[in-house]
Formats: sequence, C-alpha cells, structure tokens
Amino acid sequence: MLYRRTVGDVMTEEVVTFRPNTPFQEVAALLDANDIVAARVVGDDGAPVGVVSASDVLHHETGMPDPQGQNGNNERSWGKARARTAGALMSRPAFTARADWTIPRAARELRRRHVKQLPVVGDDGLLTGIVTAATCSTP
Repeated sequence: MLYRRTVGDVMTEEVVTFRPNTPFQEVAALLDANDIVAARVVGDDGAPVGVVSASDVLHHETGMPDPQGQNGNNERSWGKARARTAGALMSRPAFTARADWTIPRAARELRRRHVKQLPVVGDDGLLTGIVTAATCSTP
C-alpha cells in the first residue's frame, strides 16, 4: 500500500515560508504562532534555499551555538547566534523531494539527510508542499 502512494498524496500543501530578509523576531513569532518546528526560506523566485528550525531560534536566543555550549569554536554556530534575519539563521542547502517519489523513497531520503521534513518542489524547482517523517509513516 505504501509503495503505491506518493509524496504528492501525503504532503502538506500549506507551508509557512520566510524570505532571507525576514527579521529574526518575525521568524520566531511565526514558528510559535503556527506551532511548527521549522519553516523553509525561499528566494525571490520561490525556490527553497534553506530552513530555519526552532533549534536555530533557541541557539539565537541563548546567545550560544547550542544549548549546552558545545561547538564554541564553530564560527557558523556563533554566526547563527548573532543572526538578525532568516537568511543568516537558516541551514542550507535545502534538500528537497519530488511529488512523484514513493513514500519509501522519501523516508529513505529523510533518514539519509538526518532531517524530519523535506520541501517538495515541482519541475520548475518551486515549492509545492512539504513532506515530514510523520506523514511518511502513516498508512
């Protein structure tokens, strides 16, 4: 049954997105208001360029690269702690999925990339939805 279903069958089409210049305060507020743990950052053309997660926001708010203070010499982590926009805070690259992928293929990609969500893009590379580990595991 799962082998016949595709990412397009289970993806969420309503996706919260940010632009690279979205201010940090707006990023934190929208994640909280929508009760989500991550949102895509899209470029001017609407293609995903990165992701901002709740842990990125936490690192920023604590002023440390991570909650335990590890990786203290990692300039990228310290840069996130000082970020003022979604573009400075986001992780990249934006790993993506396609709507015609099978559920097992999407699940393998989620596992391989060590992520819980993948943006789904169309033939034009533009964002059409999001698929999560949870939606890949539901029958």
